[in-house]
Amino acid sequence: MSSAAAILWLDLVASTAEARLLPRHDEAAQAMGALSRALVSDRAGPWQVRALVPQAARAGELVLMAGGFAREAAASQVDVARDLAGRGVRVAVMVHDLVRLRRPEWFAPSEQGRFQIWLDGMLAVAQLVLVPSEATGRDLAQYVAERGIAAKPIRRMPMGDTLLEVPAAGSSRLPHPFVLVPTPIDTRRNQDVLVEGWRRLALRAQSGHGAGHAAGKLPLLVLAGLFGEMSRDLALRLGRAGTWQIALHPAKDDAALAALYRDCAFVIIPSLHAGWGAHVTQSLACGKPVFAAKAAALPEAGGRLARYFDPLDPEDLARAVDRVLRDPPDLARWQAEIARDHRRRSWQEAARSWLAALA
Repeated sequence: MSSAAAILWLDLVASTAEARLLPRHDEAAQAMGALSRALVSDRAGPWQVRALVPQAARAGELVLMAGGFAREAAASQVDVARDLAGRGVRVAVMVHDLVRLRRPEWFAPSEQGRFQIWLDGMLAVAQLVLVPSEATGRDLAQYVAERGIAAKPIRRMPMGDTLLEVPAAGSSRLPHPFVLVPTPIDTRRNQDVLVEGWRRLALRAQSGHGAGHAAGKLPLLVLAGLFGEMSRDLALRLGRAGTWQIALHPAKDDAALAALYRDCAFVIIPSLHAGWGAHVTQSLACGKPVFAAKAAALPEAGGRLARYFDPLDPEDLARAVDRVLRDPPDLARWQAEIARDHRRRSWQEAARSWLAALA
């Protein structure tokens, strides 16, 4: 895409103060806030980036609707995009994932309907569709084919690695070693398989047949996600179990979560669906080994530096974790490999790639 005017209108420009108000469980919102700030701060690229004022955009200019589906505001998003396209303004839209359509059992029918109306409306007027991963791109291409919608260019765009900075000093105040699960507690995050896999490790440890050969040597599994109805149910289940070495941690702010990333032995991401894999890239950026579910965009995010398990098989997870608990030198080699080979991508670097790709 080229623009003689070289003006890029951006529909999401979150200030640092606004970013503090974004929910920590909404990785897409946080990511687009970080990206938009980087886009606006770039002065060397081919674009003059401005916060979107719909009535000010002119024919031939480009509007990047990077915020994705906005739930209650979805209809107005489509109206704005339709009006812009009708005036000759070029529209590019970001589609973070299609989870509401691919896993409808996780969402209310009303939200599924709003999302489909939003997606169809955006696809009708956008000249370019952007996605954060090849996995989302495949889902979108399949959806377009199923619906008989005119194909639009779909372009995978790079994302930054981190949603929070992890300082070198500080303490999580937890006994070492522990294993971190930083994802919110809900159905798509697959806590049932996670807990069952860890229960099996605890039973093996108690019987002397795995995971350090003693119950006291099985690391504590720390679930540091957003707490809700599912977390209360899980807390009751864990309270009845007593000896599974699993704890819920509130991680009330970024500093608390950063301390957990810094101090953990390794990370587990059991999610059944991810449009991008933010927790995987965050773990690698912190230098931490990460076990990720072999699902959606997670293998794409982790590449060869993460290790994977079948998200529907708790025994597969238990075996994978048990191997590194039995072999501390292997875990040390894995961590050294990440430190040597992982190349961090900042949001500034991602923004420059976006600006070059849109030019």
